[in-house]
Amino acid sequence: MTQPAVERYEDGIRIVERPGPDRDSPLVVLVHGVLDSARSLERLFDLLPEFHVLTYDRRGFGRSQFPADGARSLDAHADDLIAVLHGRPTVVVGHSMGGNVAICAARRNPDLIRAASGYEVHAPWLPEWSAETQANVLAIAADTDPKGLGEASYRRVLGDEKWTALPDQDKQRLRAEGLAYQSDLGTGWQTEYAFHQPAVPIVLGCGQRSLDFFVAATQVLASNMPAGYYEIANAKHAAHITHQRDYVGFVHATVDAALAAGR
Repeated sequence: MTQPAVERYEDGIRIVERPGPDRDSPLVVLVHGVLDSARSLERLFDLLPEFHVLTYDRRGFGRSQFPADGARSLDAHADDLIAVLHGRPTVVVGHSMGGNVAICAARRNPDLIRAASGYEVHAPWLPEWSAETQANVLAIAADTDPKGLGEASYRRVLGDEKWTALPDQDKQRLRAEGLAYQSDLGTGWQTEYAFHQPAVPIVLGCGQRSLDFFVAATQVLASNMPAGYYEIANAKHAAHITHQRDYVGFVHATVDAALAAGR
């Protein structure tokens, strides 16, 4: 029988962990993307009863503290991922920029990470990300009003009515995420190294109805790495929210990749 999830903080990072049904249950770590938090991934816990599951708010998102020394690279986020494992072997599944974090951590720690996956990772170094798309990413990363950027981004996601109804404390927290958002986008190019000759099994996922550049780039990456390719029918970028059972299938595909490789 699975136990309740437990929330804790380590070095300013909010972590939520739910033990599996027994001591040998495989550990699976779920990593969120930009303008998101562990909250969206905690909803998957009940659909993964056979696993020991962990998720956390990356620094600057959700309830985790933004580092005092300013912007944090995706490689530094990968260091945080390794730290929360406490030396436990795991399979890591990342959504969006969380996939970049997962694959970076796997490249640098192949003895600890058995397999990794990314759903619609950011790959702006590929020509499938058009010049217009790349320019938009750079413009967001260079915005001189990160709090305004955070508010504008969440207003688009939530709608003006829901944003206005939020408590002031929540508005302040979400505005502050604009800086972490910029940090992620500004360092996305630096993760290209992790997508060459992967040291562990990799699975790349994509939604059938996602933006064209996400679909094309994911297919090219999967072919070039090489990596497994997993498509979620009728899904877009937020499949972990809109198509939860299918996204859980993506998690299982990552675990199966580790098992098939004897890891």
